[in-house]
Amino acid sequence: MLITDSYIYLELHKTGCSHTRKILHLLEGETAERYGQHNSYFNTDKGKLEEIGFRSKKKLGNIRNPWDWYVSLWAFGCMKKGGLYHKLTQQKSYSLKNRIKNPRLFAQNKALWEELYSDPYKVENFRKWLLLLLDNKGTQVTEGFTNYPLASFAGFLTFRFLRLYTYNSDESLRSITSTEDVSTFYGEHSFMDVIIKNEAINETILSLSDVLGANETTIAEVLKETTAKSNSSIRNSYTGYYDTKTKDLVSKRESFIIDRFGYQF
Repeated sequence: MLITDSYIYLELHKTGCSHTRKILHLLEGETAERYGQHNSYFNTDKGKLEEIGFRSKKKLGNIRNPWDWYVSLWAFGCMKKGGLYHKLTQQKSYSLKNRIKNPRLFAQNKALWEELYSDPYKVENFRKWLLLLLDNKGTQVTEGFTNYPLASFAGFLTFRFLRLYTYNSDESLRSITSTEDVSTFYGEHSFMDVIIKNEAINETILSLSDVLGANETTIAEVLKETTAKSNSSIRNSYTGYYDTKTKDLVSKRESFIIDRFGYQF
């Protein structure tokens, strides 16, 4: 979370947030306060939120093509980085006897996840990883995703999006029990003013002079200094990682994001 006098920037994992934050920090200079990293309204001390004037300030954040996002998230784990990677690969290994007795343990096997994260160019690893990640019957992922009803029909990106960009609580998130509920919930609880597409970060920031309190010339100069994206994962173009089954799975699970932001495969 980046806090300034006029706006607050929230960081959604693997959506170009490191690059965006770097640009905004250069524009704001020493007046900007970095508070944690992927902090949300959900997990930030309410006293701190009141102190920084959370409700009265503009809120900015990012989004990314869901098909691209999953490949980026997985490939980042192949670099042994990211909270999801560390959560999944720190789980215990289980015996074959225990796997047969409780199949859910198989999806929680440390060695299995390490194998799936072993090569960012191995397409089959990505597909297996994605199927496990979005199968709430077999996987307990970080952040409590599979503890919510929405895990049975929505994706991990939608879950993170709602947790980060809405006024919410554990109870309110549990009220989402259908795809239709996702749109309704976001419409009623969202606090976002600007959502920047990862695919057009510089162009969007250049158009936000009023929100950022900086003229276009100043913004353009800063953008020239930050041409390379930060914290990028190493992998091929996302389209080559999908087959029909996994492509359709993301299309179904992330329909809210896809429809709202006009994404296509």
